[in-house]
Amino acid sequence: MSETRTCANCGDPLPADQPVGHDYCERCATAWTGGPTASASTGTERTCRNCGTALPPTHPAGNDYCGTCAAAWQRGRS
Repeated sequence: MSETRTCANCGDPLPADQPVGHDYCERCATAWTGGPTASASTGTERTCRNCGTALPPTHPAGNDYCGTCAAAWQRGRS
């Protein structure tokens, strides 16, 4: 019996047929590669492309991820 693998970003279980070396669920993989999601605000308020959390006004331009999601992604890559 194989061990259940989980998404390196959100911790959701991965399907049994998930390829080895692909450690992200479909939702997280889409968020990281697909650009802004439908939950992203179209106004002046910016939101994390992964979880939708509001980013502070001082958040660097070009960094579209909150600190929590960025840290989880980095942990998943190591």
